[in-house]
Amino acid sequence: MYKILIMGSGFVGQATGKSLSKLGHDVIFCDTDERKLRNLESEGFKTCREKNLEEISPDIIFLTVPTPTKNGQVDLKFIHSAAKSVASKIIKRANNIPLVVVKSTVPPGTTEHSIIPILETYSQKKSGQDFETAMNPEYLRERFAVKDFENPRLILIGSNTKRAREMLCKLYDPYAKKCQIVSVTPKEAEMQKYVHNLWNATKISFFNEIRALSEKTGINPDAIFRLTIKSAEASWNPEYGIRNFGPYGGSCLPKDTVAFLHWSKNHAQTDLPLLRSVIKVNENLRKELAQPKISSAQPAIGDKMHEIRNN
Repeated sequence: MYKILIMGSGFVGQATGKSLSKLGHDVIFCDTDERKLRNLESEGFKTCREKNLEEISPDIIFLTVPTPTKNGQVDLKFIHSAAKSVASKIIKRANNIPLVVVKSTVPPGTTEHSIIPILETYSQKKSGQDFETAMNPEYLRERFAVKDFENPRLILIGSNTKRAREMLCKLYDPYAKKCQIVSVTPKEAEMQKYVHNLWNATKISFFNEIRALSEKTGINPDAIFRLTIKSAEASWNPEYGIRNFGPYGGSCLPKDTVAFLHWSKNHAQTDLPLLRSVIKVNENLRKELAQPKISSAQPAIGDKMHEIRNN
């Protein structure tokens, strides 16, 4: 069993810590919000104030602090602050080789080009030698965070070192029968979490756009949406659209997307900006592929995936 420190005790941190505590791990919560810590203490969980971090020696440290958006850009000040505290108060004096796990949603490259340099600078120790790092994204719904953590659909480990991967595989072993545990690079794990969220947002926006048009034209959107989920290959075939087959083509998609956009504007007086963008993206890709190639394309993220454990 591991001694685990949760840096950031919001819904992600609490779901992580409470679930791992059920497995028998020694979990300690840390947060700047005193109210959260008092509530956790009242539930029987161990807590630690940031000023007392030097008193503990965890095996694994999860960074689960917020990464809010400010002026359209991600604000990393909280995770940077947490990394500085962990480096100066724990890693610097550690006799073991702790593993620092980034679980917050961060832009691709953050772990390698931001978090690791901070950890090395403030601990005066070397990544991969004196401490390990990994990126382990969460896929939790806020209202069902604990349930989702304990019943995962996927566990993704982003790390460049064998030891970090092995520690997280051992940690998540009780969940291995429920889902795949997959290994990628830290940057790929960071990118995957954003793609995960962007796809969710895009699907919601698409159906909202069509819902507004349907209601305007006297059509029941709930009836057709349920049928669409059953009929459309994009819904029932998980591989549909994700392979590198280039722009959509064939006898239906190019003509039907353009025709429906035209019909919506001229017969329903409704613009469909998402559909318009879909057509534009496809046209741009088709033009780009028609140009002479200068250099070979980089391999897709999925090409590098290595499955560690399957159910």
